[in-house]
Amino acid sequence: MWKFIILLGITIGGAAAQGQQGQPGQGQGQGQGSQFNSPCLQMFDQNFRKCFKDNGNFELEVIFSLVTNGSSGPLPQGTSRQQLMPVVCGNREKVDACVKPIIQSIQVQCSDRENMMMDSTIQSTGRAIAVMCGVTPEMPPCLKRFDDNFKSCMTQQKINHDNYFKLLANQTEGTGMTFPQLRDSTCNKPTQQVIVGCASGGLQSLANECTKQEQFMVGQTLQNMMASYQAVCTGQPLVGPGRAPSACLQKFEEELNQCSIDTMGAPLNDIMILLTRGQVPEGQDIQKLNKTICDNFHSFEECGKNVVIKNQCKGKDLLISEGTFANVIITVGAYCHDTTVPGACMLTLQQQFTKCFGQVGLDPAVYFSNITAHKGAILGTNKAMADKYCSKKSELYTCMKKVMHQCPGAEQTMAMTGFDLVSMERAVSILCDDIPEYLAGIDCFAKPSDKARVCIANMGRDITQMSANQMAKGISLDGFLNEFCKIRVDHVTCDSQAWPTCDPRAIALKTKFECHLLPVRCHDVNEDEISKVCPADSRVKPHTCVDDVKVNIGNCLAPYNIDPETFIVNVTHDRSNMIGSRSQAQNFCQNRQSVFKCLRDTLDRCAGASELLAYWGHQQDLLEDALDLLCQNMDGYEKLSTCASGATSQINQCQKNSEMKMGDLTNLTPNSQTSSSYYTQFCSVRLEQLQCDLKAVKSSCDAASVGLKTEFECNLIQDRCQGLKRADFNRICNVNNYARSNRVRNNGGSPQNTITNNKPNVQGGQEGNNSAGGLFNISATLVTIGLSLLVFL
Repeated sequence: MWKFIILLGITIGGAAAQGQQGQPGQGQGQGQGSQFNSPCLQMFDQNFRKCFKDNGNFELEVIFSLVTNGSSGPLPQGTSRQQLMPVVCGNREKVDACVKPIIQSIQVQCSDRENMMMDSTIQSTGRAIAVMCGVTPEMPPCLKRFDDNFKSCMTQQKINHDNYFKLLANQTEGTGMTFPQLRDSTCNKPTQQVIVGCASGGLQSLANECTKQEQFMVGQTLQNMMASYQAVCTGQPLVGPGRAPSACLQKFEEELNQCSIDTMGAPLNDIMILLTRGQVPEGQDIQKLNKTICDNFHSFEECGKNVVIKNQCKGKDLLISEGTFANVIITVGAYCHDTTVPGACMLTLQQQFTKCFGQVGLDPAVYFSNITAHKGAILGTNKAMADKYCSKKSELYTCMKKVMHQCPGAEQTMAMTGFDLVSMERAVSILCDDIPEYLAGIDCFAKPSDKARVCIANMGRDITQMSANQMAKGISLDGFLNEFCKIRVDHVTCDSQAWPTCDPRAIALKTKFECHLLPVRCHDVNEDEISKVCPADSRVKPHTCVDDVKVNIGNCLAPYNIDPETFIVNVTHDRSNMIGSRSQAQNFCQNRQSVFKCLRDTLDRCAGASELLAYWGHQQDLLEDALDLLCQNMDGYEKLSTCASGATSQINQCQKNSEMKMGDLTNLTPNSQTSSSYYTQFCSVRLEQLQCDLKAVKSSCDAASVGLKTEFECNLIQDRCQGLKRADFNRICNVNNYARSNRVRNNGGSPQNTITNNKPNVQGGQEGNNSAGGLFNISATLVTIGLSLLVFL
């Protein structure tokens, strides 16, 4: 049973990686005589093994042991790496020539997934052997992008990537070190953390760049590489002789396995082999098993949660059990296309946030070290640093929100901790508006009083207890968040009285910061309590000022005589003539940066307006991107405005249909709107409206105009809709549908970069540790609490 944990970490060689019976850490335990329920994979396995047998007389398990430095199992007794390497490398090209035609030569029907697995096995194994033999193989474009990102990330963190790859290849030439020295310098804990972080972050960054087959191939290559790295650093396979699981882990595995049998009809080991390798358990019908797994997945999840809750493991064993359960849930949920389950991107979410710092020109190491050393000096410790942070704040939080929204399930999962990026941005804006008072308080807040320590400790204790109650009693999301709000408001009250020696003006700023950090729902459900501790200008009540927002947006656009209605993006708007006639549009485009600033300032003055307007589809940074696109295609915009007028009746019908659907949605209670259920339904309406709108425009416009309309509207699709409806978004908002080659591009104003809404946006960076005390402790605490709870959600 222990083997299923290894399957999550090492998928060696895909369909062909079948270990020897009873050999821990080598897969299912079916050697050369393995029988696949899939005739396609069975034939591939036989032919793939035969190529190695005929060219060097090698069993496939020996090859995998060599390329993974023993993580897939030990070499046969009486042999050594030094003895076998020359023979393997001497036959490498013959094996290459033998395996390449295998897929085409198979005479039975193979599914797309089987073809993907076979092709990935051939390519990843061939590259692994080539690297082991000192040959640099040609990389597919997707893998090369991953390789470049991986190396760049290590370089940014001052890790010598050449030494890392030489370690995996058992080479020391050019390092100036012995092998033990190379291993020790590359395997120390800080270096391991950076390398693993760069690897997982690099894989996540490919999400929108590579095909499913390419991602599968890169993922498999990465798994093999990291397993090999772990084996070199530990000196033995991940699990092998002398490293048996503890008694509590054995009990955990047995109980989780029983959950799988009771709810999904098969042992968990069989389920994971099916999901990760495509091999059907003996005696099972694949169609019935698929239906059973996906129909009963949530029952398994509930059963597994109970196992985790009752689990008595401590320390490292506890982390292993929790991490294993989280990975099983992610794997099964992804297989069943269940978007309510956080994907693998949740596991690197904090790392992706920190990478946004590097993207916008802020050094994450500097700012995170300040949080640690100065108890929450999030803007930095001097005026220059604070000014720089605040000048990049909008870009930084735009990037982090994009990361959040493009990770399916992340927003809802993090809501279970009260983590709210919009509230955090609003709170940080309060500090940026008063940098002198911020700087005046950081030294005092770096030395929390005993009462301040009690306040933060009580909040942490109460949130932990609340989380335990949620797991044990099944509290609803609304109930959970309402209780969370009470805990948070109590903390603000406690903290506001906990700094008797600090400057009163700095304390007032800190209290305003804490008040704005509370999510909007807390200001709604705890209005009376908040009114007692938060000053009037720190109470977030967007319903009281959103009408002013609409009026002030009109004032921003008044000099250009443009209708302001469509500048608050609504799913039912017709935007074909958004910036007016050509002369109006040119005037607007030449001055659009000042207009954008006016719009942003207007939203900022109404705390919570961004969250409220988001319910109808508004996202300010995307609006600016989309308008940039129109300004760069002025002739195309004018042509689109003219031809779309011929489709007015069809466009109006699309709007009526969407208005009816949105009317049903707005009947949901505000509390329900905080969950992902609202946005799941909203995003379906949004994309249906877009398809209807584009179909209408096609009836009267040429390909170039329809392409511009498509790209413009796709740039307006909220990040969260891209994450929740990724397949539909990618189908509609495909660069091939934009007809860019048919357009005559010309700027309507100052040069801008065209920004499409389906590109990755994070590169490089590192993780940082946050302090539990001080001025900005809450933002750090929420991140930490959020990520620590992932395994339970």
